[in-house]
Amino acid sequence: WDPLIQAENSVCNKICEEIDARLVVAQEKQEQADRLQRERMERARREEQRAREQQELEVQVAQATSAAEAVKALLDGNRLLGDDDAALKQGMDALQERMNVFMPLATEAVTRESAVVRNTVASAFAAAKHYCQAPERTAKALKWLYHAKFLHCGELLKACGMLDRLGELKTTGPEMLKNKNIPWTCCQGI
Repeated sequence: WDPLIQAENSVCNKICEEIDARLVVAQEKQEQADRLQRERMERARREEQRAREQQELEVQVAQATSAAEAVKALLDGNRLLGDDDAALKQGMDALQERMNVFMPLATEAVTRESAVVRNTVASAFAAAKHYCQAPERTAKALKWLYHAKFLHCGELLKACGMLDRLGELKTTGPEMLKNKNIPWTCCQGI
């Protein structure tokens, strides 16, 4: 009976080994299926998150663009609208108010996405800088007019808002002074 019992044990052992091997394979397949399912779920969650972020960014860009248009309404290129000191002061106050609304909306992501927002930020800062530097440019212009013996044109230039822009004449020429009620001889001399 011993050989029969040994044969029976051997067969049972082989069957157990085969069952264990199949269980291991089944567990590995189940783990792989679970892992793939988790990866799919994670990928879907990331895509959903990306879509939400893209929608939020689009809303932020729209809000920032709207605020940018409000800021741009106060600007003429890189300068504030207005020719006299009172209008410029009022324009600067309005610019500060609108920039307080606009700047929180102009995040890095929004400025990357929108050229309008990016350009408005640059123009607004240039306009503020231009406004702040106007007294210094005016003093330099008056000094130059004095030395060039055109000081009598200073009041005319100031009245038409061109005194602090006198340095721009180098690049634009006397055409910038046309339609400003400044005598042509002064325009040519300046």
